[in-house]
Amino acid sequence: MPKINHDNIETLNYFVEVTKYRISRGIDGFRIDVSLDILCSWLKTYYLTVKDIDEEFLLLGKLNDYPLYYGEYFDSMIDYYWRKVVLEKIVDNKITVDQFMESLNKLYAELPHFQSISLYHSLGTHDTSRIKTIVEGDICKLKLFYILLFTLSGSLAIYYGDEIGREGGRDPDNRRPMIWDTKMWDKTVLEHVKKMIRIYRQWKALRYGYLSLRKIYSELILIKRWIDDEEIIILANTSDRSICCNIVYNYGKIH
Repeated sequence: MPKINHDNIETLNYFVEVTKYRISRGIDGFRIDVSLDILCSWLKTYYLTVKDIDEEFLLLGKLNDYPLYYGEYFDSMIDYYWRKVVLEKIVDNKITVDQFMESLNKLYAELPHFQSISLYHSLGTHDTSRIKTIVEGDICKLKLFYILLFTLSGSLAIYYGDEIGREGGRDPDNRRPMIWDTKMWDKTVLEHVKKMIRIYRQWKALRYGYLSLRKIYSELILIKRWIDDEEIIILANTSDRSICCNIVYNYGKIH
């Protein structure tokens, strides 16, 4: 691929003109690939210039870093940091449940609400191993991952084939063709994903609501999403064992 000199003002002018042309052709936004390799000063100037042309034009940054550092350069970000935190707790068990919640609470608290609910979250992409391969076929962990994907703040995406239990290791193994023979699909995974989609569509709070995340017992965490007069409560067991406890919900409080 060509090397681009972002110090040259002609580079900025060129990309602005390309963007103006695409806007005139009805394009609503761009994904900026490998954003970490572009000068922050260039990204900021480009962002402000494009917003002067069309305030509604979406600029989505692909990142493998903490999103807050890039909040003023993009409207939203592909948030691999979120995925890393979730994997570190659920799969690798490298962090405690308190560290897990602290990392996510910090992520969401430091971003404006409109950015936190638009963070591009995915369990797998063309850059990662397939999520079913990562959990080694553990259906309980796989279901938990999808529950977190659909209930934590963010704008979720599902990599083709993950919804039917497609497997694959690192690139290019993760790019195997889609399976169209429905007899070969993992129906347990598919039905769980479809169920989560129905729930996500039904409740506005899961798409636009505020978030509260806290531990209530051992490794059992409570996810609360709310907006206006709508409130959703999700309990997620982040451990490898069953947890039994009594929970009383009374006037907005969990005991």
